[in-house]
Amino acid sequence: GMDDAMMARALESVASMTALTDVDLIGFSVHLSGYDVAARAAAAERLVEWCGVARSLGLAPGTIDLGGGWPVRYVEPADRQAFCESSSPAWYHGERTPGTPYPYGHVIGGAEALSACLRAESRRGGSVGDLVATNDLRLVVEPGRSLLDQGGFSLFRVRDTRENRQGHGLVT
Repeated sequence: GMDDAMMARALESVASMTALTDVDLIGFSVHLSGYDVAARAAAAERLVEWCGVARSLGLAPGTIDLGGGWPVRYVEPADRQAFCESSSPAWYHGERTPGTPYPYGHVIGGAEALSACLRAESRRGGSVGDLVATNDLRLVVEPGRSLLDQGGFSLFRVRDTRENRQGHGLVT
């Protein structure tokens, strides 16, 4: 990540380069860890602000990209919570429990999460979606598996079971 001072210096450098090259700044993107919709809304608002700064320097960014990692709701949140509370190290290979298990039972997922992000209240008033639109920006998201959230299920035939040298069960 870049702090405000680093971003300002980078934008000034890009602005000075565009006069000498065919390089164009087309927009800004983020890569967020986590599935917090409010954090994505805040990031979207910040990207809109940086587009304004870039435009004031003579650049013409037209896109913000909120990245991937949108939440997916594989199971009901209560089911995930019950699993996490009852899990045991013996359930995991080498008894190594995950520090922060993937939130399989996210409260909202897929398109619902994107919609919540865009409906979030902007610090400037109105919604984040309105802020993006009134600044004439194109919004890009990388939905990945969240695109298929609640779209179906997979069923596989078990072909074989065996134990490896360490005595752990394997299924193919």
